[in-house]
Amino acid sequence: MKKIIIYVCILIISVTISFFVGKFDSKKDISQLQNELMIATDKLTNVEKRNEELIQLNEEQKVTIDELNLENQNSAKHIKSIKEINSSTKEKLNNLESSTDSTMNSINKLKENNKILREYFNFVSSITKEE
Repeated sequence: MKKIIIYVCILIISVTISFFVGKFDSKKDISQLQNELMIATDKLTNVEKRNEELIQLNEEQKVTIDELNLENQNSAKHIKSIKEINSSTKEKLNNLESSTDSTMNSINKLKENNKILREYFNFVSSITKEE
């Protein structure tokens, strides 16, 4: 019976020591878990802030892209207008060149007519002088 009492005492002492050792270890684990939880929370807060910054940057980029698209459309309209003006100017230059050629032809014809008239005048003058 003494042996049983000794075994029971040893068992009770072992359980008590195990309980206190476990309690101290669990306090250590809890404080370590709380510390890791705080670190994780801080990291999550930083990630959320960075995410908000990226969302804002993305919105600014969309606004910039929309503005660039509008500017691109306006530039395309201006380029089209410039092409039309260039085409019109080319056509007017061609007309002017044709007109110049036509004017030169008219001047040449007038010169020829003038020559003929001069010859006629000289001829008529010579006839009138002879008489």
